[in-house]
Amino acid sequence: MDRVDTWIAKIFKKFTELFGNIDGVITLSNAHCVGVHDRVLTFVCASDIPEAGLLVCRTDAQAMTCTLAQGGQWPVGVALAAASKGEALSVALLGSAATTLRVLSASPIEPGKPVYSTAEGRVQREPKAPGTYYRVGLALTGADAANHRIEVDPTASLLKIYAPYKETQPVAEPVA
Repeated sequence: MDRVDTWIAKIFKKFTELFGNIDGVITLSNAHCVGVHDRVLTFVCASDIPEAGLLVCRTDAQAMTCTLAQGGQWPVGVALAAASKGEALSVALLGSAATTLRVLSASPIEPGKPVYSTAEGRVQREPKAPGTYYRVGLALTGADAANHRIEVDPTASLLKIYAPYKETQPVAEPVA
């Protein structure tokens, strides 16, 4: 374990030398996996994707199939076109897209705020209700209502789980 700790300390030291103070946080992305993909993957649609700009998730990694991402599903990327069931679809991968992406909103969204996955492949502002959501980027433009196309700086999907606060009873009586 000491060897691993020493190795990690050396990596942090090198990152700090190269990039300044990193506050102990390093975010890595798969943007440069040479020979694996180049920011876009082709999937076969397991269901209709009605338009470009919707979040999609994998349905079968072996068959490389995808469908619209629903609220609690991990979105792998953004559909670059509409496609029918059985057709090939190009998907810009979150976390390694070469450009910003245009996605559809599910609700009003302020520019400069993080956006999260929601039903039907759309994005929403930070949710307040309990549930499982994936942060997929930062809104660069805003939306006044649902179904508006906004520009997003994509990030790798980050899981965020909201759970309501529940007050509990003490496990044992305090000792006098």
